[in-house]
Amino acid sequence: MKQILRAAFSALLVVACAGDDDDDAVSTTVSCRVESAGNAVQCMEYTVPPDAVAATRDGCTAGGGTLVAACPKENRLGSCTLHLGSSITLVTRYYSGGLTLDTAQQICSGSGGSWTPG
Repeated sequence: MKQILRAAFSALLVVACAGDDDDDAVSTTVSCRVESAGNAVQCMEYTVPPDAVAATRDGCTAGGGTLVAACPKENRLGSCTLHLGSSITLVTRYYSGGLTLDTAQQICSGSGGSWTPG
């Protein structure tokens, strides 16, 4: 679980430092898969402005994550959406195997996110 949080916070910190002053810029999604002890799997989708893409990718890998083309739908328990300012959205996808539905929902509500099942 610590590895999952480390990857998420590393990428968020890097993205936050990159900033964005152009609200009209087209956003890009960067997907980052993280697996921790006990087979707990999360896949984070960061929707960021173009000038934050490289920093977001670097934050993913620096935090122990793996860049993926997209987060899979198979075995998904649900998703947690957080809006970080006006230009960054983080959707964390939780998967069965190492997490229960209740645990995933608790993590989401504890972070202030909005839960969507499935």
